[in-house]
Amino acid sequence: MGHMARSCLLGAAALFSLVQGQVQTQAEQDLLAQADRTVETFCPVDFVHLDVAVARANLLVSAGQDNPIYETVMDADIVTNGVSTDVLLEKFEENLDVTFVAGKAFAFVMLILLLILWMGGCWCFLFPCCMRCCCRCCEVHHQLGKKWWFHVFLWCLFLALAAGCIAVQAVSFVAYNDIDQGIQGTACYSAKFVRDAVNGNPSLNFTGFLPITDMLEEVTLLLEPDSPVMQDIISLLDLTYDLEKAITVNFAVLTMLLDLVGDRQNAAPSGSMHKCQICQPLVNLVRPLLEELEGTVAFALFIARSEVHKQLQGPALTQLRASINSTVAPIKEIKAMIVEKIGFYLSTAEGQFQYVMGYIRGDFWTGQGGYLFPVILALFLLCILIVIHGIFSLAVFGCCGGREHDPCCVRYSAGYSLCSSYCYTMLLLLLGGIITILSTVGSGVCLVMLDYDREVGKRLLVASGMESAELDEYLDMALNLSDQCMSLKGAENANRNLVDLIPIPKVNPTFPGEMSTPRKEIIELAIKPIQDAFAKLDEYEALIPTVSTMPEVNMVLKVIGDINMRSLIWSDPTEILVDPRYRAMNPAYHLVTLNCPDTLLSPDLPGPLANLRVPGMDSMAMDGYFVVRTTGDELATGNEFKVVLPTEFPDTQIQVHGLESDMLTQNWSCPAGFSEGTCGTAPASNAGTAAACRAGLAFLEEKKLPLQQNPVFNCRFFQKPSEPWGTPCEISNMSFGDAQCIFPNGSMETFIVGCTVDEFAAQISGFEELIRSGLHFLDLTVDGIVDTIMITLRRLVEENILNPLNILLNGLHCSFMREFWSGLTSSLCLRSVSGLYTMSVSYVVAAILSLLVAGAMYIPWRFSRDNQDIWRTTHTGEAAADAEAPTVAETDLASPPVPAVEAAPPSAAVPAADGTPGSRQFSL
Repeated sequence: MGHMARSCLLGAAALFSLVQGQVQTQAEQDLLAQADRTVETFCPVDFVHLDVAVARANLLVSAGQDNPIYETVMDADIVTNGVSTDVLLEKFEENLDVTFVAGKAFAFVMLILLLILWMGGCWCFLFPCCMRCCCRCCEVHHQLGKKWWFHVFLWCLFLALAAGCIAVQAVSFVAYNDIDQGIQGTACYSAKFVRDAVNGNPSLNFTGFLPITDMLEEVTLLLEPDSPVMQDIISLLDLTYDLEKAITVNFAVLTMLLDLVGDRQNAAPSGSMHKCQICQPLVNLVRPLLEELEGTVAFALFIARSEVHKQLQGPALTQLRASINSTVAPIKEIKAMIVEKIGFYLSTAEGQFQYVMGYIRGDFWTGQGGYLFPVILALFLLCILIVIHGIFSLAVFGCCGGREHDPCCVRYSAGYSLCSSYCYTMLLLLLGGIITILSTVGSGVCLVMLDYDREVGKRLLVASGMESAELDEYLDMALNLSDQCMSLKGAENANRNLVDLIPIPKVNPTFPGEMSTPRKEIIELAIKPIQDAFAKLDEYEALIPTVSTMPEVNMVLKVIGDINMRSLIWSDPTEILVDPRYRAMNPAYHLVTLNCPDTLLSPDLPGPLANLRVPGMDSMAMDGYFVVRTTGDELATGNEFKVVLPTEFPDTQIQVHGLESDMLTQNWSCPAGFSEGTCGTAPASNAGTAAACRAGLAFLEEKKLPLQQNPVFNCRFFQKPSEPWGTPCEISNMSFGDAQCIFPNGSMETFIVGCTVDEFAAQISGFEELIRSGLHFLDLTVDGIVDTIMITLRRLVEENILNPLNILLNGLHCSFMREFWSGLTSSLCLRSVSGLYTMSVSYVVAAILSLLVAGAMYIPWRFSRDNQDIWRTTHTGEAAADAEAPTVAETDLASPPVPAVEAAPPSAAVPAADGTPGSRQFSL
């Protein structure tokens, strides 16, 4: 099984030779030169049509059902345990049945029997004196030789057998042609595999390991931090750093504004029973603005720059180089194994494929001077010669045979024809038996190659003496890849890109020994983010060109610029109505703000807040105000008063009196409160008004006035880098060309400080100028560097890093390996080994027909031999009687002379009365 069995793992090893960063050795250069010569000589493969179904059926018949010899060798584990007769016999009994053994041993059994028969007596055909001693049994006088129809029958029988023998012998030429074409195909596909692996095959999307090696070396050098290309990239990144600062600061400002108004403490200060009416509307304006900014040219340029900076500097660059090295590492481990395995099919050294096939083809390149074809031709010519001899013998028998005393040429010619056919039969059985054994073993191996997958490969390794647990990561990797790239059982459209198949250690594992693939480690984690960022720049025309003029920006700036925060913090009715201390308060007081006087809100505020007049604490305490009552389902909310009416609708107003209306004396100032005044002392007071007054007064003094003065809100400030936590970085004083508030990791941190409502309002108002100036600086920065990033930096990165890596990683499809394996198995197995089986069958069948020809020639020989022996016996007896008769002189002395009588011719002789041959009897 030798190299054919190990070829099942050839594809696995070949997959790792696709990339290597070492200089070719002399052996590798010689191998490539040999491959070039082989391809030029034997390719393209243009052979006769191959019936795959018939060829595979031949292999199945030759190897036997379920490949029993292969199973026996695997089960006996002869590589590990050695050849044990007891074990082999046991496994043979388990896997081999009688019919299989009989079929394979048929030729040798017949050969042994015929040889014994020959040694026992049939050799005497060559020696007439011995034939008279050994082959005189059952002699009879044969009369059929005189019958014309018998001669016709004998001719027809002989010619039919002879024609069949010649025809079957001619099949061996077809088989030889299959064998020779299989050898040429094996050489062609092996050489093409070497050339594809070295130089690539664009039609199968494989670049070849020499170009890939050059690209790997170039990319590896380029990825060194001190390389000229990386220095140019770093310089461009430095030139475009203003863009990163501008984006970072502007997004940090908008994010801090979003966090500020979205803070739950600011939206509804804990325990205050108040809510910020502008906070959620501001959140609804700022969040879409942040999302819109991600669709601008500025942000697309920022992402492109950031990805280049992230992936091609610092730890990410180190990881990228490590990932490439991890991809190359397993390939170098099996490189020597590849040269050895492929070299077996291309080397002319002793014991290698082309050397061994030289016995068949002679000169491997021209096919002249081989041994197999002359042997096949010699056997065929010998067959024809034997047939011609047989025809001559039958012709002699027809012309001179059938008499009582045939000429010696009849029996000698038939005897020698019989003997030559018999010996020819033994020769064919010997050759047919040997070829049967070879085809049986070869067919078993070929069936394994045709049905190869990971499990078959693993079983072969185990049978070769390797424990399953000893399979190291490279061999296990080879098995997996050979299954994907080489096995003919896989789907045609399966993914055969090595960057998706080769397992490599994960650069940042989440657990020890975690594996990944080159695509994930190189493309998805490093290359694809940069490609996607550059691809976004291709949508330049669809992106928003400037940021500061966006409608969303103007809306946010208007709202922030017109905010009066005290006027936008109102009571929360839901909390008041469930509090027994305050729920008796007049529901109209729920609309009172933290401002002292009434306020007319800006028309630029969103929704129902625009142009709304809201009462202040002065109106709640002293002056009173007008509201409109809600109806229907809105009453269920607990807030009976929807809004304070604009003055344009005086006919629908409802007057709300201040707290002083239930006091006899009072002294109010805002924000100090009442210095004197007692509820229920007014002349018109009653229990209901007094309770409402006391609840309103308590809410005013316990909730509103403290909320106006105490630091219950959360203000946010940027943290200054390299300073103790809580040291603010005044971004209002920061030039956007500076980076004093940006941390080394490119972020901006914030911290929280408690503040009053006025401080909270002032911070929100301050965002107007920050946002306006920041976005204006961003637009100016984009105008200055858009060409630098979109053209210069992009071209530099794509031409020197992205494109080579993409070619490298997308040009590693191993479909060429499947083509090689398909060609190898179709040539070596479906042609050559199937041809061996066909030749073995033709020789065995020809041997049977030759034996029948010998049997046909036995008939004339036996007839002539028997008749000659009987005639000789008769002739010998007559000669003895003549010797015993008296001489003429003695007769003359004893009796008177008698007249001479003319002797009768032999045909006139009359047999004796007792019919014994002692009479003068002669046969024609």
